[in-house]
Amino acid sequence: VDSPDAGGAECTATTDKSFDETNPLYGEAKEGLNGLSFNIGIGGTKTPSRKSASSWKSSSRGHKVGPIRYGKGESSPSVARKNYTETKPFPFSPPKSAAQIAAEQEQLQRRQEVTRLRELAKTSYTEKRYKESVRGYTAAIIVHTKNFSSVPSPLVKTEDSEMLASMYGNRAAGLMMLGAYHACAKDCERSLKFLADYNPLSLDLKDQEKLISYIKTDGGLTYMTKFLARMGRAQMKTGNIQEADLTFDHTIRIAKAALACHEKILNHAVHNNIPIPHKVQKLSEKVINQCLTDATMSKTDIERVREYSKYIKRQGGIRRAVETAIAQNNNPHLLQYVDKLLQITPADEKVQESKVICLASMKKWRDIIKFCEILGCKNVLYDGVFNSDLNECNPFKGVPSACKITQDGLLDSLEKGKVNFAAEQAAEAAVRLPNTVAKLYVRALRLEEKYKESETVLAALEHLAKVTHPIWSPDKKSHKARYHWLSGEKEKLRSTMYEKSRGDGFYREGKYGEAASCYARVMMIDSEVGPYSNPNVCEIDNMGGRLHAVLLCNRAACLIGLKKYDEAAKECTAALKIEKSYMKAILRRARCYNRLERYEESISEYNRWMFAVKEAKRNPNFRTSDECPFDRAADISDGDFQKVMSELSNVNDRKSAAELKARQQAEEAKRRAESAYNRQQTQNDWQYQRRWDSFRGSAPNREKKHSPHRRNKSYHESYKQSSKFSGSSDNYRRSEVPKASPSCDSVSCHYAVLQLDTSATQVDIRKAYRRMALKYHPDKNQNCEKAASTFRKVQLAYETLSDENSKRKYDMELRLRSRQC
Repeated sequence: VDSPDAGGAECTATTDKSFDETNPLYGEAKEGLNGLSFNIGIGGTKTPSRKSASSWKSSSRGHKVGPIRYGKGESSPSVARKNYTETKPFPFSPPKSAAQIAAEQEQLQRRQEVTRLRELAKTSYTEKRYKESVRGYTAAIIVHTKNFSSVPSPLVKTEDSEMLASMYGNRAAGLMMLGAYHACAKDCERSLKFLADYNPLSLDLKDQEKLISYIKTDGGLTYMTKFLARMGRAQMKTGNIQEADLTFDHTIRIAKAALACHEKILNHAVHNNIPIPHKVQKLSEKVINQCLTDATMSKTDIERVREYSKYIKRQGGIRRAVETAIAQNNNPHLLQYVDKLLQITPADEKVQESKVICLASMKKWRDIIKFCEILGCKNVLYDGVFNSDLNECNPFKGVPSACKITQDGLLDSLEKGKVNFAAEQAAEAAVRLPNTVAKLYVRALRLEEKYKESETVLAALEHLAKVTHPIWSPDKKSHKARYHWLSGEKEKLRSTMYEKSRGDGFYREGKYGEAASCYARVMMIDSEVGPYSNPNVCEIDNMGGRLHAVLLCNRAACLIGLKKYDEAAKECTAALKIEKSYMKAILRRARCYNRLERYEESISEYNRWMFAVKEAKRNPNFRTSDECPFDRAADISDGDFQKVMSELSNVNDRKSAAELKARQQAEEAKRRAESAYNRQQTQNDWQYQRRWDSFRGSAPNREKKHSPHRRNKSYHESYKQSSKFSGSSDNYRRSEVPKASPSCDSVSCHYAVLQLDTSATQVDIRKAYRRMALKYHPDKNQNCEKAASTFRKVQLAYETLSDENSKRKYDMELRLRSRQC
């Protein structure tokens, strides 16, 4: 501006000292201020004094008013607000000083720059470019607060203070979308500090301007409810359940009070015909209701978190020593509750460690690698946003920005299992993992035979440990170096690679015993017994991963070379417990069973191998959940397939020959058994016959008194006639059978009594017995000897045929008697 009292001397206004040229975040804001030129008055006949300048006040219309006159006995306007009278305005305005003009221009330029940066940040958030949105709001905050040197007070500059609160709250939304929940909660807490205290209980309905401030969407109770709900969600995501619960309680109270205040304002406006912006009020009420619903539902999630945590604690908690038997028995069934906790509190490091520990207890090292790489990719999303005032919220201080895992779509590909990390990508992910998670990630890489990735990760962690602070205990009395376990893991990796290469060399040279010993030492590196002890390798309880499956299969090959087929089959079985579809282990076990003459099992294994190959050839892009990633069926060549088919044909021929030989041996054994049975039966019959049978029914003369039990004469005569008919005493002995056995001319004695054939089942025998017993029971046929005799025969037949053992012997007797007859 040109002063009327002086010539227009041109001056250049410089920016505030707080605008540091080395700060890149608000470089755009400074470009608008650099080169700003305007004219100010540099002289004049008279400059108003401080006293006269302070007496000029600006009215609402923009014209100047005279000095304030106080009433009688009033000393100062700072004590209380008093009535005063205004004098007539002076016909001219007091001139402004150069400092005032420069301050106004600077303030105007700063407001314009803040508005531009806010619009850019808002556009980036809408387009889901959250990292750029956070950086834009950070730059706007720096410009608005003059690099945090001039922070507005909500009691003095309400409008500027609420604008700053809005920027902090919007930046918190961007941080929430990036997964930086700790920083989000911190920004929400900052934004609440810059909001004016809108107390619904002290609402003055006569102040129309005050009423509108209570129902606006860009401040007031709406901002307070929104930022509280956002802070509660961020606290819940990080696992601060107690703080989140209190925040949600506060949100519910503020939301209900705000809705009551809205209703009170609407009723007052209707009764007094006060115009209010109804669209703004409806939008504000909608936002408050949404925050109230979110807070109520989040309270339910908090109760679920407490329930799951209590259950895990009742079961003894997550056992961190994954090699122990109690951890391997207890942790797997707690994994489902850990997964549920992780859905509600994804940024809780304790829950993340619990998930990895449970997977390690279950020997699922491939799942550990996938989980850690996904977690590292998520942590990379907020790389480079922790600048300026956000630096204190950076969880990975000293970690350089990632450049290998920043590709778009990489996270989705990892979750679907379509890609695997290279060595550099694995290192960038590992330095962004918690301490315990990083340790198990390194071990998983080694057990999955990713040696290059493991070496790169160990080197990156070792470098990071040198530039970061140590880990302090909760009581701050002791500390230990970060990644203190690196030396042990490096030694395990070196021993694994060395012993495995030695075993491969021995196997190529045909030294199968030495090769098997080297493989066993590699497998016992992670065991409690140590690598140089000599226990049974198949009984080691901490095996798992691709490394151990390959070592077991290699040991099986060595044992096959030593012709120890039984032990080789056990090694293959142990390998298949780790990888269910390990094609090489299936084929080697089939060959071991063939050598052991277990043809049925061998054919089953061959068929399983061939079925997997055929399915893979039919659908080469289809992958099952239990497919072996390093020995896929789709990689089998046609030559290998034909070779295995010829092996299966040979096994079938050997099986047929063995079955024929077994049938012949069984028939020979059966004949021998029948001959032995016949000899035994003949001997039993000879022992049971009476001595006078050799006299053809006529006993020698005896001087003794006849026994009352001697046979009468008619009986002996009938015996003579029968012996004449039979021709010899041997035929008589053959015709006389025990009471429970049929005679040779009555092959189906007991079956005939029950009116059944020899193929009758137990059910048929039971039904026939009941039918015959009811028909010939003595109670129904009194004074009938024939019925009583028949009933006894029925009982005898049922007792013989109802028992499986006696029925089997009886049927065998029938067959033998029929052959002899």
